[in-house]
Amino acid sequence: MKDSDDDTEIKDRRLCSGCIGEAFLRAEIEKEGQSGTCHYCGNSGLTVSIDEMADRIETVFEQHYQCTATEPSSMEYAMIKDGDYDWEREGEPVVYAIASAAEIDVAPAEDIRQVPEDRHSDFERDQMGEEGPFDEGSHYVEKEADDIELQEDWRYFEDSLKTEARFFNGPGEAILKKVFEGLADHKVHDGKSIIVEAGPATDMPALFRARTFQSMTKLKEALKSPDKDIGSPPVGSALAGRMNARGISVFYGATNASVAIGEVRPPVGSRVVVGQFELLRKLRLLDVNALRSVYVEGSVFDAEYIGQLERARFLGRLSNHITMPVIPDDEPLDYLITQTIADYLANKSDAEVDGIIYPSVQGNEDGVNVVLFHKAARVELRAIHPFLGELLQRSSLRALRLLRLTDRFQPSESPMSYQLP
Repeated sequence: MKDSDDDTEIKDRRLCSGCIGEAFLRAEIEKEGQSGTCHYCGNSGLTVSIDEMADRIETVFEQHYQCTATEPSSMEYAMIKDGDYDWEREGEPVVYAIASAAEIDVAPAEDIRQVPEDRHSDFERDQMGEEGPFDEGSHYVEKEADDIELQEDWRYFEDSLKTEARFFNGPGEAILKKVFEGLADHKVHDGKSIIVEAGPATDMPALFRARTFQSMTKLKEALKSPDKDIGSPPVGSALAGRMNARGISVFYGATNASVAIGEVRPPVGSRVVVGQFELLRKLRLLDVNALRSVYVEGSVFDAEYIGQLERARFLGRLSNHITMPVIPDDEPLDYLITQTIADYLANKSDAEVDGIIYPSVQGNEDGVNVVLFHKAARVELRAIHPFLGELLQRSSLRALRLLRLTDRFQPSESPMSYQLP
């Protein structure tokens, strides 16, 4: 602990931008700093006082770092007693944590440390031998972003959507904008975008959609107008689903036939028609699963960075929520949230996405589900597989066995081909 005269001297020392390696912090000093002589390198230039640097460091450590335990836990004590464990305090000493965060030398980092140590000095705590947050022996590690505020806002939004305001929900739109604004700019750890392209000349040129029939008559009727009865339902007659309200037509499909069949959960003995739908134009699809791996780059000295980290963590939770299986009895209320998310993404999001990719709730790992929003869900009948013409002329069970649930589906036996405009 320094005496008061020395303490004042430390606060007034100047640190120049040239001694700061952290790019964001250096740029701020070059923009807002005062001309002066650096106490540490002796050069003249734009500088900041150690007192001001201490203010910044306190904010950064409050948001991004946590002090580690001063003693072993009870379990660690037991392991030490058994001779199976050598305890060492986690993290790095505070002065090195400061030096690392700002990318400065140890000498200015030590001066910065002493300022908040004096600010938070507590006589009773010192008498009891307890450690202060910036005491010389304290150790720190980086901590995960805390998204508790976003969780609470989202929980309030869910409750209000179910019990108060369903259609004119101001708080709901505000939280949706907060969560999804700038969505297209997000990357995952391997550098890929969370927006996936589908359509011609992509890895996803076509989608599959299945329908179950227990009546031969209805099946034959459906095959007469497959664009209506196998493709997206007509506007106004669509049933409510995970991603659409009743009456809003969307296209629920999958990246392969087996996933499409699994999603319709056909009863034993029923017949399943699977249609292959080719995409006529490029589509932008949000990969919900990738939200779990959103990677945010930034500076701990940027006031907006903590919010970006919190949102990235919350998007991971939201990904689980969107894809969570729902008990049939709970669908009407639980689907309100996913329906609202889909409606926002389809109509108001700046990401300009045409649909969503999400994992199969049936646990099928061979492919994924895809829902195309109403603006990309219109189906145009372009060609009928020759097998379909034969099928419409014959009504024997032998011919229909290719469509039975108990038979293995082969892509070459797909009875029809569709395309989306």
